[in-house]
Amino acid sequence: MIRVVLAIARRSFAKGTRLKTQMSKAALWVSLLFVLFFLLYLMSYVLIPNTSASSESTGKTLLVNSPHSFEVFLEKKFAAVPDVVVSAFIREKSGAYYDFLTYQDSLSKDQAELVIVFPEDFDRMTAALSGEIRPQILTYYDPSDPNSKSAHDWFIKNILSGYGDAIQAEYGRISTSAPAFGVLQQDFSGTQADEGILGSKSIITRMILPLVLFIAVMYACMEAGTVSIAGEKERGTFAAILLTPARRSEIVLGNALGILLHAMIPATIMSLLLTAVFGFFSVGTILYLLILCLSLSLLLTALVLIVSILNRSILAAQASFLPIFFILLIICITAMQKQSTPVLFSYLIPFYGHYYGITAVLNGTYSISLLLMLCGICTVLTVLLLLAANKLLHNERFTTSADDNQDVQKEIRRRNKDRIMLQKETDSPQNTVYNYHAKRSRPAVSLLTYHLFLPLCLLSLFQTAALIIPLLSYIRSDESTSFFSELSHSGGGPTLLIGMVLRLLAKFMQTKSFVLAMGVGYILVIAVYFLIIRVLEKQPMSTAGLSLSGPGAPGRALFSYIRGLALGFAMMLGVFLLLLLTGQIHVTGFGLDSSAAGLFLIYILMWVPQGASEELMFRGYMLPRLSARFGRAAAVLLTSLSFSVLHIGNAGFSVIPFVNLILIAVFFALLSLYTQQIWTVCAAHSIWNFAQGNLFGLEVSGTQSAARLIQTSYSADSYPLLTGGDFGPEGGLIATGVIVLCLLILVFIRHKLDKATFA
Repeated sequence: MIRVVLAIARRSFAKGTRLKTQMSKAALWVSLLFVLFFLLYLMSYVLIPNTSASSESTGKTLLVNSPHSFEVFLEKKFAAVPDVVVSAFIREKSGAYYDFLTYQDSLSKDQAELVIVFPEDFDRMTAALSGEIRPQILTYYDPSDPNSKSAHDWFIKNILSGYGDAIQAEYGRISTSAPAFGVLQQDFSGTQADEGILGSKSIITRMILPLVLFIAVMYACMEAGTVSIAGEKERGTFAAILLTPARRSEIVLGNALGILLHAMIPATIMSLLLTAVFGFFSVGTILYLLILCLSLSLLLTALVLIVSILNRSILAAQASFLPIFFILLIICITAMQKQSTPVLFSYLIPFYGHYYGITAVLNGTYSISLLLMLCGICTVLTVLLLLAANKLLHNERFTTSADDNQDVQKEIRRRNKDRIMLQKETDSPQNTVYNYHAKRSRPAVSLLTYHLFLPLCLLSLFQTAALIIPLLSYIRSDESTSFFSELSHSGGGPTLLIGMVLRLLAKFMQTKSFVLAMGVGYILVIAVYFLIIRVLEKQPMSTAGLSLSGPGAPGRALFSYIRGLALGFAMMLGVFLLLLLTGQIHVTGFGLDSSAAGLFLIYILMWVPQGASEELMFRGYMLPRLSARFGRAAAVLLTSLSFSVLHIGNAGFSVIPFVNLILIAVFFALLSLYTQQIWTVCAAHSIWNFAQGNLFGLEVSGTQSAARLIQTSYSADSYPLLTGGDFGPEGGLIATGVIVLCLLILVFIRHKLDKATFA
């Protein structure tokens, strides 16, 4: 058995080292764009100088999420002057542990000269210390301000040092051998004080090295895995392999071993090279990194092997692996955004645990116990996946025939590919949505690339164009002089630059011209899709779920739209009431200012085409066309994933918002499939955003509306996991519950209707 496995492994390894596989265009463009944006983001750390402007200080310290134990410590320390505890400290609650934009804003506006940020549940974390993991306290200060710098140094030496000893003494621990917490010092630019070659050490350990290793392993597994079994099928040689005495398990293990060896070569080279270049080279670090890369490669090897078995060509296998590749990139993005020390469970989740583990190894905070637990979990998952691959391989059916007959059959299939595919798309009623029938067949990769990038390109174009008029008006104003003066003299790195841009965009959201221009941009997006459907595809608008022809069609469309308004409002009202009843938010005021009444009406004019344009893009245009090619289930998944990824640049985006947006997109997609039109979801989408932002005063996907009928704010003891934090309710578990409940109700109603129909 070993000889057979090694022979197959050598064959698989040799095929995977040619580096001549046909990488799908979609995978290539996704990788190139991701790397381009990452390099631009990284270059800004090098090119933008760090020369923060000094300002007069208030002498106060901002305490964020101050725990009860710290308040008790302050009362004891300043027992002789109790007024200091109240007058010298400002207290806030925040679910965003590393919200450096807000904290920098507090420093720049002279609200405080020092910001101290505690993790939530700090007391619980310090009471249950395990291994080498410690909660981290962030300290923000302005290094160009002597008062801020001296206040920071004094606070570290006289307050936090004694506080750590008090915690350890309370639990009977030795403070010198095991500190209760760590302190991350952040200057005004939001970067750590220990600088490296390309900026701070945090940027290298949290962004550069983990991302490079991830991409190297992912690409190597994809390059070798997709040419293993799928490549044999494409060349017509896999049938001969199955007819050999080799067992299916030996074929699986041999190919898996070849893919694994191929993936570990770049992982080993990159680990040695990058650690040497960036100053992390040591035997322990290299060993940890190689073990992490090995467990990651094992898991990816099993995944790509299953994909290779399920496809019959290299290109099809790579196209099938693309969603996995894309999801892993999203995992990298969300993992690098988390600045606080991840909870223990995060280190044990595959992929997330690998990313956090690499960062912890480079920072010297990783433990052998975490490594062994993660490797054990990955080993179990890999075994299960390999067993599944073995089962799939047992289901393969091939017939032997002469080589010339195989060539003839292959040529016939190639010549009739378009005709067969078009007939399949046209003659599959279960995959037909809105009575759409393709008039021509397009390659799968080309079709996916087109539908994934068209919404992104159109929204980028028209939303950027919407900035022109308000930006020109702002440049002519006196206020812009101070803004650009601050921008030129306060080059605190990209984080400060992003913060200033976000504040400028928030200001534009309060101007009628910008909101109106956004609405016009969404109308133009709808017009572009109308031209594509009617002129280029020569299809009726009913194939996008927007039928207005036939007797009574306008009345049905109006009824469907009103029904969608009621549905979307009821869903958001449920989220708002749950937030209110659970004490996560409280109402601070009612009514509009006279100056905001006009802006309130313009918001309505903006939200109506905004909801309609996004529904037309995903549920109207993309859904039926992908369904005709890949089936309804795949179309719902792809459109929902694309819809969620479209919001990846919004403030506060993380895992929960990503999942919630997928769930709401699935709900809208299923509702569109059941009703065979998108009037209802267009209205539901628009009223959901309008009610969320302008009626109930909540954030809409990371954006705060200016004109709000009800003024709301988060409670001091609110939980970001429930409220969504900076992203708004769409990023919280309460919204998750409401959406899942609506999904279940929709499926139940549909099931009852189906039973009544066939009864």
